[in-house]
Amino acid sequence: MADMTGLLDFAKTPEGQGLLSAAFGGLAGARRGAPVNTLGVAGLAGMNGYSNALERQTTDQYRGMQAQQIQANLAQKKRQDEWLLQHMPGSTPVAGPGNTQPPAGPDGAKPFAQLGGQSPIQMGGADGYQVPGSPATPSAAPGGMPQGRQAQGQFPLTLNDITTYQMLGMEGGGTLLDLYKQANNPQERKAGNYYIDPRTGQQTHMPKMAEGVTMNAQGQAIPVPGAASANAGYKGAEANAVAGAQFPFDVAKKQAEQGGAASLDPMKVVGPDGNEYYVPRLNVAAGAGGAAPGQGGAPGQPGGYMAGRNPVAQDATKGLNNDFITNSYRPTLDSGKSAQDMNGNISAMRAIPIETGWATDAKAAAANVLAGLGVAPQNAQLFGANAQKFQSVAMSQINKQLQDNKGTQTEGDAARALQTFASLEKTPMANAYILDLAQAKNNSAIRKADYYEKAIKIAQERGMPLSEVDAQYRKIQQSIWADPVMSRWQNQGKQ
Repeated sequence: MADMTGLLDFAKTPEGQGLLSAAFGGLAGARRGAPVNTLGVAGLAGMNGYSNALERQTTDQYRGMQAQQIQANLAQKKRQDEWLLQHMPGSTPVAGPGNTQPPAGPDGAKPFAQLGGQSPIQMGGADGYQVPGSPATPSAAPGGMPQGRQAQGQFPLTLNDITTYQMLGMEGGGTLLDLYKQANNPQERKAGNYYIDPRTGQQTHMPKMAEGVTMNAQGQAIPVPGAASANAGYKGAEANAVAGAQFPFDVAKKQAEQGGAASLDPMKVVGPDGNEYYVPRLNVAAGAGGAAPGQGGAPGQPGGYMAGRNPVAQDATKGLNNDFITNSYRPTLDSGKSAQDMNGNISAMRAIPIETGWATDAKAAAANVLAGLGVAPQNAQLFGANAQKFQSVAMSQINKQLQDNKGTQTEGDAARALQTFASLEKTPMANAYILDLAQAKNNSAIRKADYYEKAIKIAQERGMPLSEVDAQYRKIQQSIWADPVMSRWQNQGKQ
């Protein structure tokens, strides 16, 4: 019996079908005298039977796979229907813990299903599906609302639900994800506008609120914690930075404005010379020292304009200045003028040929020279009548005036003049030496008078005591032996 069963199973295979087709085909086509032809017919029949058997086997396998796919699709469809029936609004969920349908609202409409409980698909339903790592219970969200629970009117599925739906390969997962994204996309509401709820037709208004103010769950405006101090700190830092950046420009602008106005605003000041001047207020503010009258302080003194003189110092300065003018300045100018006149008399006497004798012309010229040296006119005529007397009196007067000169450069002038005269006395050259010595002394008086006349103006402009003129002149006063007219007598006294 076993051999028979095996034979029948073999006959069902393509190989068995081919052998049977060959055997029966050979028997059907056998003829006498044609054994080869009979074998050929049997072989073709076997091949045809084997091919038909393979085709039937392939067809049966394809139909079996189609049937399996149809069964799988039906099972997948069933699971999808069960899942959607449990999660979508208005569905009648499968009885189970945590999946009770909420009651209808006051208006008779059923709200969306509460999603706090997990579906059988997530927690392990009849088909054994489960999402790894899914939380058993939802976690608490800020504000006391459990995570996963959504208010009425919101999208009924969570992201975990849609993920499970897609992992199970059910149709429409991409569409559900797009709907979830759209439902959870924040909707902008512009402040100060009115809106109509398309479901209820109710009009709502979105009020305008200041920065740092928000609305709470009860619709009340409340300040955002920390917003006021944060905004104040930011604005303070910004204002400080802006002020710091603008400060140099503001200072420069202010200085330019004030400087321009001050340069056009004249004011009265007292100059170092005691006179009043009108100068721009900008110059007074600058106060540079060492300027011209009315343009600043004196050298060595702090810059600035003089608003007034110290009465005590001013009185003392006036006394010193009056003394200088009376006892030094005017006598110096007079002496310079007399020296110029005396140089004329000396030139006239040089033109007289004294070598031929002390005639009337010589006597008159000698008297004029002596008068210029300070001898009284009557005595000058008496002393000028005699050559030796003239020389003696003239030398005495010159030596006396040389002794009155003060200064480091004039020390020893009188002694050297007498020494030189002693070497020339009673010689024809004595008269020529006296005339040259007198002219050199006159030239010194003329230079001094010219210096005083110029220096006193500078001293007045600078506010210096006028007596400083005399002190400064003594520093530069030259010896009479430095005068060119005395060059031929430089070595006379040294012999």
